[in-house]
Amino acid sequence: MARRSIVLYTSDLSGKEIAESDQMAEIRVLDHPSIDHPVKLDAFVLEVASMQETKRDLVTLDLVLPGERPQRMVLDQADFDRLITRGDVQDVLDGAEELEDDGPARLRAQTAGRAAAISSTKRDPSQIQAIRDWARQNGYQVSDRGRIKAEIEQAYQDAHQ
Repeated sequence: MARRSIVLYTSDLSGKEIAESDQMAEIRVLDHPSIDHPVKLDAFVLEVASMQETKRDLVTLDLVLPGERPQRMVLDQADFDRLITRGDVQDVLDGAEELEDDGPARLRAQTAGRAAAISSTKRDPSQIQAIRDWARQNGYQVSDRGRIKAEIEQAYQDAHQ
């Protein structure tokens, strides 16, 4: 007797059936106030395509309040820049105290800095293509040309160290 299994995927966002795998996108929610661990959501590519088109500059920071553990935050650059009221943002950042070694938080800051440095330097096109290929094989969406997101470059660096 022959058996045939059919797997139906539905969008976690809209509940609609996703007929073909090339129409399905994956959203990895790493941090959200309603969850205590990362989760994966399936969605139509068209439902989330606008997220890629949102070209916002983001700032990742750890906020350390007295007596509390560091809290990772991601802000729009404009929101972060509004916090600085005593002069030019670049001048304030250039004159800021270098973060002292405090274990994992320091390592995260260093690797984030390396990713930013990597993305801003001119590299061999074959290296850029290797990053794009690796990213696609590991579920990241990258364009065929243009800037590669710092998070993707950092993930590539982490995977190859």
